[in-house]
Amino acid sequence: MAEAKAETDAVQGTPQERARALQPLIRKYADEAQDKRRLSDEVVEALHDSELMRMCLPKEFGGEEVDPWTTVETIEAISYADGSTGWNFMIGSETNGLAAGSMAQWQAEEIFGGTPHPRVIFCGAAGPPGTAEQVDGGWKVSGQWAFVSGCHQCDWFFGTAMVMQDGKPLMMTETMPMMRMFLMPLSDVEILDTWDVAGMRGSGSHDVLGKDVFVPDKRAESMLGMPSWHKSPIFHFPMSAKIGYNKVAVSFGVARAALDAVQEAAHTKKAYGTQTPLCDLASTQIELAKAEATLESARAYVRRTIEDVWALVQDGQVPTTEQVAPLRLACAHGGNAAIDAVDAAVRLLNTTANRMDSPLERMMRDVRAGAMHFTIGSALYEPIGKALLGMEVPPMSL
Repeated sequence: MAEAKAETDAVQGTPQERARALQPLIRKYADEAQDKRRLSDEVVEALHDSELMRMCLPKEFGGEEVDPWTTVETIEAISYADGSTGWNFMIGSETNGLAAGSMAQWQAEEIFGGTPHPRVIFCGAAGPPGTAEQVDGGWKVSGQWAFVSGCHQCDWFFGTAMVMQDGKPLMMTETMPMMRMFLMPLSDVEILDTWDVAGMRGSGSHDVLGKDVFVPDKRAESMLGMPSWHKSPIFHFPMSAKIGYNKVAVSFGVARAALDAVQEAAHTKKAYGTQTPLCDLASTQIELAKAEATLESARAYVRRTIEDVWALVQDGQVPTTEQVAPLRLACAHGGNAAIDAVDAAVRLLNTTANRMDSPLERMMRDVRAGAMHFTIGSALYEPIGKALLGMEVPPMSL
């Protein structure tokens, strides 16, 4: 892992301000990320230098313990410049905070502590699960895990695996195998070149392969989602809801960039066959206003439901499934609203948006890829509806 250049107070400004300051650099390297299907080293270093990768960490590890809405706005600002960069930043900063707050305190200090504080990024994958067999002093873990976003710039990898016994899965119930999450140095696994996609192409979400990786017992706990050792309320925010608002923040940033691109282009692009700027057409004015309302109302819904859950957490309460359900709904709705806003922007600019040199072409792809993620995907509507109706919700569905 790389070390910070120095412990210094030179980094100034809010996380949102620091994120906006990086936008020109991110745009400069966005095409390279598309071509290489991973972020450029220059962008990763800039995210480190700005301390943004550390913003979700505990303060004792050089972090800022940022509140939920600050997290959303910061992810939006990075995603505004490039969706893939926003996605990688979101995953890296999010997983850092989840890991440091959920793993045992001694382990968090071992990985994140020190002077200067080390530059650490985590990545991980829930599925498809690998397999794990207990051996002397630890576990032997194998698997090929998919969608490991940002794996090239990470130091540690979380991999979920089924616990095996005598060659068969060890069952917790008749239908549910025992699963554990194992922490491995990235150097112990292999990155496979599998990420050849359309949306979020620059995110480097390749597969990771592990073959009989030895994981000591101390790194074989289900760290993510465990009760936090830390007293700060942010580490007691429901994990599923936190992951959801982080994901939709990327969609919101991409959609805002699309609508702003239309507002700029509408003053110079002429309606087909005329000398009339698009901005002078009533159809442009009406459709842009509708798209603006679609995006901003969805964003306000997410903010309000975040604040509702955040108030409970700050009061020391553990939010119930019914109390978290509106936030999960807001995030799922927000992903779809972002798609609708980008689609409106594309329709307004017509064939211009389909050109490879148009920023909207990439936004069309990125906003869809983000909204497909299982934490904000359309499959959530059914369990959310059940929760709102007071019905029993399947375990772990929310």
